[in-house]
Amino acid sequence: MELNTVESPIERDGHWEDRPVDRKPDGAVASHRRVLLVDDHHDTCLAMKRMLERRGYQITIAHSAEQAVEKVRTQDFDLLISDIGLPHRSGYDLMREVRLNNRLPGIALSGFGSEQDVVQAREAGFR
Repeated sequence: MELNTVESPIERDGHWEDRPVDRKPDGAVASHRRVLLVDDHHDTCLAMKRMLERRGYQITIAHSAEQAVEKVRTQDFDLLISDIGLPHRSGYDLMREVRLNNRLPGIALSGFGSEQDVVQAREAGFR
């Protein structure tokens, strides 16, 4: 099987550098094909949807926590990718609610990157 070489960031001495990484095509897709993508910014959501679909993922979009909760209740997903800064309820609140009845793994998206933000995302159930 042919491997694709991509750049992956690595931290060295407090600075981030790119390093080549060998990755099998569609490696992660096999285990997490059905993805719920939650973001209130429509252009960002569409761009991410297109990018992920090119990699073989099946993407469903929600633009609010309320929409996402309804979709999780009525459809099966392998992965949740959610912006943290959603209107009315945060992505943290969304993940906590989803995790009450579903062991759905989640990835948090955020423009914030403090250690407290990372801790809060993990406490809410994001990986």
